[in-house]
Amino acid sequence: MNVTVRMAKPDLAALTANTIAEEYMSLVFENEIESARRNQQFLTDRLTILREELREAEQRLQDYREQENIVTRSSGTTEVDEELAALSNRYFEARENRLRKENLYQQLQNVNVNSKSWEKLPAITNHPSIAQIQADLNTLNQRKSELSRRYGSRHNKMIALNSEIESVQSALASQVADIIAGIRNDYELSIKIEKAAEETLNKVRDRKQQLGRKEFQLNDLTQDVEAKREVYSIFLERLNQDGAAGPARNDNLWIADPAIVPSYGQRTSLIRASVASLLLSFGLAMGLGLLFELANNKIVTTDDVERKLGRALIGILPLIPRTDGTPSGLTTDEYLNNPDSRFAEALRTVRTSLSLATLNREGTNKFLVTASQMSEGKTSVALSLAVAFGQMSRTIILDGDLRKPSLERVLTTSHHKLPGLTDVIAGTVSLEEAIQHREEEGIDLLFSGSRTIRPLELLSSNRFGELMEELSQSYDTIIIDSPPCVAVSDAYVLSTQVDTVMFVVKSNEATVPIIRHCLGRFENIDANVAGVLLNQVDLESVHHYGRYQDYYSYHSYGETEKSEPTIVKS
Repeated sequence: MNVTVRMAKPDLAALTANTIAEEYMSLVFENEIESARRNQQFLTDRLTILREELREAEQRLQDYREQENIVTRSSGTTEVDEELAALSNRYFEARENRLRKENLYQQLQNVNVNSKSWEKLPAITNHPSIAQIQADLNTLNQRKSELSRRYGSRHNKMIALNSEIESVQSALASQVADIIAGIRNDYELSIKIEKAAEETLNKVRDRKQQLGRKEFQLNDLTQDVEAKREVYSIFLERLNQDGAAGPARNDNLWIADPAIVPSYGQRTSLIRASVASLLLSFGLAMGLGLLFELANNKIVTTDDVERKLGRALIGILPLIPRTDGTPSGLTTDEYLNNPDSRFAEALRTVRTSLSLATLNREGTNKFLVTASQMSEGKTSVALSLAVAFGQMSRTIILDGDLRKPSLERVLTTSHHKLPGLTDVIAGTVSLEEAIQHREEEGIDLLFSGSRTIRPLELLSSNRFGELMEELSQSYDTIIIDSPPCVAVSDAYVLSTQVDTVMFVVKSNEATVPIIRHCLGRFENIDANVAGVLLNQVDLESVHHYGRYQDYYSYHSYGETEKSEPTIVKS
């Protein structure tokens, strides 16, 4: 730092310069001392607050431990896990046993004891008592066959033998009935055992979940204590270091060249100083102007679109002023209320450009209107463009911005209460119920609908693709208003469902690197970007005055034509 003093007395000038330098050094040191004192006071106050917060966190942790009777971090967890594993195995074994019993029980439903249908069931025929009775019965039948060759049916031996056979058959039927009843009882018992095992397993599972919730709360309180203790330690260490070191004087500040009494004075010519100041001011102004022009990294004119972005220009939309002369941007009803205005003519030009770009395409024309960031007027452009296409074809506009929707806020006062796109995709309402008809504009609208926490998943779902196919059957033109490209990736997902992407750039708003980044991401996914629409162009500004006066003279041309007389040739 140089200190220069000009006075009539040389000795007083030197003394003043040296005094100013010394006082400056003293002031710097005093400021350093005061700054160190304030820092130490701040650390002390902050340390008191942190100590109190740490004490409260530790008290909350201790109270929770005592309330839940927690001794260690894993209180009861291992025992519950082992019990849960054992009960799970027991439940599955009971279930498997019940299924076997149920299968056997189902086979015995249609068995009649008096008939021979039970002989086809191994569970009865393989029973030891049945096998023994069957063997006795076969022996008696064989004996009856041998006696019947010698005696008649009325012989005493034959009558006694038949009576014995009937007794054995009666015992066989009684035994079969007992076996069937036993199987039924086993099945009912297996059901009760399975139900009891399931109830016990559910109770242990509930206890496991309660332990999990306790452990989660305990971890939360423990982490809170550890975080506050760490912050407290950092502040305490810093306070101790500053207190031990004290304020350090700046040794890099000294008087390198003390002022001495000059031997003669110096006087500058007023004319020379004026000329030098004028030349320096002119050079500085030229340099600042050139620097500002080189540093201007925004899209202002149509030449900037092709020169800085290397993209085709779809068209420009002028800035619509208010009645008081202040700019207000685009309005949704400008196209209908002022059909001969500059804005209306510019919008028709954009519509013609898009129509010619899709002239050879068959089926529904699907457009995506997007921008790099918010406040560039993409929603107003999409709505105005939909109104323009609505005069030529069946048109619907979709609010694809599920995060910060704008169409419903602009057109209605319902504050996002009407059903829309998310409700149709979720299946809570039908497409006919969600579509809003606008008779004045001649278009249909599909608002964003209920708020969702998964907008990207909804837009990339198969149901959204099916919805676009369904709308293509009913409309000639579909326009989607999408979120900005920089903040989220919704616009890139939506571009896969449309034929043409129109990129809106507000004049003198977004920077060129941001716009190039968004356009490059569209190129990476092979999206068809038709070009750039330069929006809210102030035609009265220095950049545009006279450039578009002839191009947008439609309204004045109409007035001139009305004032000219009509000449009739015969």
